[in-house]
Amino acid sequence: MMIVATMKVKRSELEAFRSFEGLAARIMQRHGGALERAVFVDSGEGDWVREVHLVRFDDAAAFERYREDQELKSHAALRERCVLETEVLVGDEVDYYSSSIGSGSGNTAS
Repeated sequence: MMIVATMKVKRSELEAFRSFEGLAARIMQRHGGALERAVFVDSGEGDWVREVHLVRFDDAAAFERYREDQELKSHAALRERCVLETEVLVGDEVDYYSSSIGSGSGNTAS
């Protein structure tokens, strides 16, 4: 299963946020999860930035075990200090487009 997590992070707390995310990634690995990609988005406006994470877990049960991990929960205050809001989308990886990526077909709509 794939998870896309978008977090709005206080600009002034980026160092603390990265510290928390390092802990979270280590805990995630214990439950079969992996942070596959992280994208930092800074519009240059306001006192916040966004970070988008693409995360993989074997299944929903593994994701739930991660979320219920006591060590992760013990760092909740650190996370709350840094993160203003979070959106989590859960889905499945698809392979609809792999044959057309890089094919150079140049197809355009008529």
